[in-house]
Amino acid sequence: MGFDIFRVDWILVSSVIIILLIIFLIWVKIYKILTRWRHSFANEDISFSSFNSIERDYESNIKVCQWNYAINKKLLNRSDPIIIILRTKRRISLLRVITEGLSSYGLRVINILLSISKKSSLDSSKNDINDEMKYIINSIMEIISGSANNDKYILISYNDKIINPIYISNEKNYHGHIIINSKLNNKAKKENLIREVGINSSKDIYLIFSEYNIIKFKNKTVEKCGGTQYSNNSIIISNATRNFKYFETILFGIILNLINKIKTHI
Repeated sequence: MGFDIFRVDWILVSSVIIILLIIFLIWVKIYKILTRWRHSFANEDISFSSFNSIERDYESNIKVCQWNYAINKKLLNRSDPIIIILRTKRRISLLRVITEGLSSYGLRVINILLSISKKSSLDSSKNDINDEMKYIINSIMEIISGSANNDKYILISYNDKIINPIYISNEKNYHGHIIINSKLNNKAKKENLIREVGINSSKDIYLIFSEYNIIKFKNKTVEKCGGTQYSNNSIIISNATRNFKYFETILFGIILNLINKIKTHI
């Protein structure tokens, strides 16, 4: 019996082909996202070192999972503050790009991956949180510099619900905080954030927001902060989404300008 083309279920065949095409397009999209970022620094002058957690003698709300240190010895100026990037998510490719950029300008950059107890939050009004963060930072400073008293530093935190912001009181070496796409999920955090970036703050604290969250959905955090009406320290990057895709250079330029601005006040 020969093949009868008229007995083929062409609706089923067409459906299978369409599903395979959709799967292929999704795979291509995922591949482009995964291969868009380099997994290593292009600047060979940057020395990159990775370290394990910071050991503690007692139970703590904040733990260091791992941290790394990037330095460009050819352009190093030890009078410049160290940049400390705080995060609670493991893989953030954007921060690797920012780290390489800042290191290429001669700044020392530390990336710290934090694990925070679900029973606590980084509320800067709590003394225990301040103490724990100071202990972590000072411990890392002692490892890289041999002393926790000599190096000034600036904090950067990115797209996090918990770090909002860390205001380390009574710490002479802490000189500012750049908060990128911070998320505010309650009124207390909103009021705390606005208070910290107010013109009466003793430290330089700046907020950077993307205009949109995903695709063309507005960034709700900007609305919760009332746009920029509360502070002159707020910057909104127009047309950018939360991961700043295609706006990395603009974001890096803003961060670098803010760091230089903070340095003038040191």
